[in-house]
Amino acid sequence: MKSIANNTFWSWTRRGRRRSALDSIGAVIALLALVSVGGCIGGSSESGDSDPILSVEAVETTTQTYDARGIVRSITPSKDFVVIQHGDIAGFMDGMTMAFALKAPSVADGVQPDDSVEFNIEVTGSSVVVSSITTVAVAPQGQESNNNTSPLGEIKHFDGSTIAAASFSTDDLAGRVIVLNFWATWCGPCREEIPDFVHLQDSLGVLGLQIVGISLDETSDAELLVTQFAVEFEMNYPILIDDGTVADLYGGNYALPTTFVIGRDGMIRHRVIGSVSAQTLEPILGKLLAQDAPA
Repeated sequence: MKSIANNTFWSWTRRGRRRSALDSIGAVIALLALVSVGGCIGGSSESGDSDPILSVEAVETTTQTYDARGIVRSITPSKDFVVIQHGDIAGFMDGMTMAFALKAPSVADGVQPDDSVEFNIEVTGSSVVVSSITTVAVAPQGQESNNNTSPLGEIKHFDGSTIAAASFSTDDLAGRVIVLNFWATWCGPCREEIPDFVHLQDSLGVLGLQIVGISLDETSDAELLVTQFAVEFEMNYPILIDDGTVADLYGGNYALPTTFVIGRDGMIRHRVIGSVSAQTLEPILGKLLAQDAPA
């Protein structure tokens, strides 16, 4: 009887709009018959034991949260959904461009398409919502911090391993002009300027230019993420993933991207906060490359 009743309600639930009123009444009668024979649903039988099939127990639902970074691609006018291009989210999903439901319309307040953002995802059962979005400081293009009349200090030397597992040291770059670029895969303006760095390295490398990329990606899968990015953009210069050590040497936390231009003499000649184009850098690099390296 209990098995038949369960099948009845399964059918009633799935095809309720198709069934006639008589069918619905029949299902109710079947339920009442079960109650009269087997006791109240969720109650006790004559033996005092609760019915193992008809009793209902509360299911505890937990909420898991995940932090991520990405670039906002669009927001619906009603602010119900946001489309974010994001990297791999450790323990949750691979990098992709995806539409997320917003926990509340106010979550998207102040957020615009193409903003680089940090966001929080809440997963409760089958529900996935973005509960907060914070824009990440990304400087406008080409804010140069000095006019080249005096250096900004000496090069801060460091060493490490590139994503290609090659040893790297700035000591090995003595006498070269260095472009040191701090960037991240989730930074929109960084993505825009990297093809220009690839072009500059290709055209000016033989004259003594060396571009070095310092990734500030912080996720557990940063190495894989940055390596895939480097392959996609055909990056032709050394790339290191920084744990904050190199960034601290060059002033700590600042907006991304930030680029330092270092002359053959080891002096920092320019610092550009924000994306920078090849057209802007070429005359600067041309002058520095024309200078002789110190003896």
